[in-house]
Amino acid sequence: MWCCCSVLLEAMGQERVRLVEGEIHSFSVEEVMGRKYDWILYSGFSMITHASSDLEAGFLGSSKLSVVSCVFKKKGNYVLRSDTEQGGCSNSRILILTVLSNNMSFGFVNADQEACATTIGEPLPLDLTVEKNLATSTTTFKQYFPLRVTVRVSEDGRDIGTQDIMIDREDDAMALNLKIDDLDNDHRYSIRLEKVQTNNGLPVGIIDAKSNIQFLLKKRPRAGKIVIVE
Repeated sequence: MWCCCSVLLEAMGQERVRLVEGEIHSFSVEEVMGRKYDWILYSGFSMITHASSDLEAGFLGSSKLSVVSCVFKKKGNYVLRSDTEQGGCSNSRILILTVLSNNMSFGFVNADQEACATTIGEPLPLDLTVEKNLATSTTTFKQYFPLRVTVRVSEDGRDIGTQDIMIDREDDAMALNLKIDDLDNDHRYSIRLEKVQTNNGLPVGIIDAKSNIQFLLKKRPRAGKIVIVE
């Protein structure tokens, strides 16, 4: 009968892997011709109850290869066990994983803004201060950067498309470019967060109250020629 005690104690002394709900990861052991492989994913540290593939976590595809993929659906502690067998002898390894809630969120800090139109045909760089809340800390979860932020822009109520902007861990603002084609009229832009994802595709929640900014571009006043008056 296989005993987990010594292997589990050894693994407990290692730094455990921290993940977030929804992540998919692959794990592997050395592949050698003639060996057989078997993987088990346990819920909790007891190594008695198998994780529910429907509700908690499970394998994507075969669990009988040297490389397996797992999806983690629910927060909690898990133990991933790999058994390798050859010629009637076997060896086991385990990895301890902690899956945290996906409470990542993102939003604008700025209030509504305004600026004066200057040069036609040139993009107007607009720096938007952002708020990043990634799980427990951006230090622990630095592997999720850069974030891909998709914003939808409308001009005077007319949709003019989306822009994708990459936000790194150290960034406090995102730069948006608005191309100015008309300097003789005021234009109101609406900038709305549409989607935010980590670099591995995890969804980041958008803070409703901080999801939209209104930007007023004020027309350039007309000025006549300078003339000599006396």
